[in-house]
Amino acid sequence: MVPVEAQSFGRPVIAYGSGGVLETVRGIWPNEEKIENPTGLFFFRGQTSIDLEQAISNFESREHEFDQRNIREHSLQFNKERFQMRIPDFIQWTLKHFSRS
Repeated sequence: MVPVEAQSFGRPVIAYGSGGVLETVRGIWPNEEKIENPTGLFFFRGQTSIDLEQAISNFESREHEFDQRNIREHSLQFNKERFQMRIPDFIQWTLKHFSRS
C-alpha cells in the first residue's frame, strides 16, 4: 500500500523488485534503457544499504524521466472506488474457477 500511496501524490517509488510492488509500480530495472511513463525504480540484487545506495544514485541520474501527473494517474487504478467495483467480479470468478466440484 505504501508504494501506491506515494504514487497517489505523484512521487516515484524506489523499491526492491519483488512481491506486490511488481503489480503496483511501473518500475525501471537497473541497466534498463527507458520505459514509457515509469512510476518508480527497482533494485534487486540484495537488500543491503549498499544496494539501496546504488538504487538512489541510479534514481538521481534518472529523476528527469518521472512525471508527477503520469505517476498520479497510474495510482488511480488502485483507488477505493475501483476496488469496490472490481472485487465482486473477482470473487465470483474465483468461486467459479476454484470451487470444489
